[in-house]
Amino acid sequence: MTFVLIGKIITTHGTKGFLKLKSYTEDDFFSYHSFFDERAQPISLQYKGKIKDHFLVTIQDVESIKAASAYINMTIYSHRKELSENEFYFSDLINTPVYDEDNTFIGIVDKVLDFGASPFLVIRKDDQKFVNAFFHKDAIIERKENKIRIKKDFILF
Repeated sequence: MTFVLIGKIITTHGTKGFLKLKSYTEDDFFSYHSFFDERAQPISLQYKGKIKDHFLVTIQDVESIKAASAYINMTIYSHRKELSENEFYFSDLINTPVYDEDNTFIGIVDKVLDFGASPFLVIRKDDQKFVNAFFHKDAIIERKENKIRIKKDFILF
């Protein structure tokens, strides 16, 4: 079974074993129904609330700050198959050809970076140099398994 990274526990909150979780998903983190740690062991997360951009969670049988501290920096995974039909993973974009709106070949997606504001594609051109392109709904004309078309205004040469 293939897993995908969906979040990370970043710190404790309070003294009763609560934890802050950063979600890497665009949709509701808790729409995923199964969670696993780095060793693919199931982990029982319970939603307790939201603080700014983070979820407040508890883990079954963790009831103190000392016990919760052991989970700081734990990455959380879920089954890959749990995405809806219209969703995809950034990793699925790697090695996909990129074209502009005139169908001029730009290059191949080398990696996807997301620092919070808007993800962008790092595209390797034929000459092995790189260009970046913003990857959001206003920039994308078309995205298929074997092709991405982006408006020229969103490609940074």
